[in-house]
Amino acid sequence: MIGSYGPIIFSVSDKKALTFSSLSRSAGSEWASHETLRGKKRSEYIGAALQAISLEITLSAMHGVRPRQTAETLVQMAEDGAVYSFVVGGKPIGNNLWKLVSVSDDWKRIYSKGEVSEITVSLSLEEYV
Repeated sequence: MIGSYGPIIFSVSDKKALTFSSLSRSAGSEWASHETLRGKKRSEYIGAALQAISLEITLSAMHGVRPRQTAETLVQMAEDGAVYSFVVGGKPIGNNLWKLVSVSDDWKRIYSKGEVSEITVSLSLEEYV
């Protein structure tokens, strides 16, 4: 197993390959600026900003994945407001759970009778505190 996000299990075997690419994480801090008389503004550290993750998943029937069903599961997870750990290599990313804030899918291959054989899904997750 490569990792997981809730019910989505990232793994590669001789029967199925479901993995992600282009995973990026951002982290930062929140600051406030206060006006002063005849001087520069003063900065005040407020706290850590929420971290964010973005990634792409290729859902391919050729790799044993049901593209349309898996894409619908991801959309439902986003709409339900579900939060899960994001795990890679047996270790969670960050110290908190992650909410799926947006899902966009690009239907790459559609065969006769509307059978979808490949969808690329882009996910945006944000830390849930």
